[in-house]
Amino acid sequence: MLLAILYSKSISPSLKCVDDFVFFRVPSYFDTDAAGMVNYSYSYDLTSVMKITDPLGIPWHPIEVKGQDFGLQVSYVGFVWNLELHTVSLSPKKHIKYLEKVHSSLCTLNALSQKHCTSILGTLQHISFIYRDSHSRLPPFASFISKFPNDFAMRMPPSPSWIAYTGGKWCCLTLYAPAPSSHTSGSTLTYGLTCLPAGALALPLQ
Repeated sequence: MLLAILYSKSISPSLKCVDDFVFFRVPSYFDTDAAGMVNYSYSYDLTSVMKITDPLGIPWHPIEVKGQDFGLQVSYVGFVWNLELHTVSLSPKKHIKYLEKVHSSLCTLNALSQKHCTSILGTLQHISFIYRDSHSRLPPFASFISKFPNDFAMRMPPSPSWIAYTGGKWCCLTLYAPAPSSHTSGSTLTYGLTCLPAGALALPLQ
């Protein structure tokens, strides 16, 4: 509903994932000054969005606490999207969080629950968008989870000789390395030979 309201006010395109919103914009006008610098103008900004959503009582997080104003790089669904370079990478915060999560699961001597193992698999599936070589490492984890007789059963973690363990170890070693970037499709709009820079605004709900 909120996206439809903003769309009716010509604020689009936009994306929503749970409570996270991202709004995009492209220049509505540009000119070149005497020094040869190109100046861009946009039809809306952060203030424009707030003028529409404030009367509706939309509980955004303060922009200085969480989220960001329009820029060429935006954090969304755990990834950092660079609109200028057309790349997407795992955010440093998520990088550390996921590494600790997988590493602690490999080092534990306690039995693991199906819920915990499913969470690990979900994490690895998430980062496989960036670490594409990890796709072949996921089936053993899914196979390990399928052996749980029910949602409440516990199983001991895979032994170091088992493929699920070696796959997890590979993921840990990969996460220890600097986060790579994957190229996305075009994130600027091209008219003739002029490339217009896009911008993105991130606003999470409280």
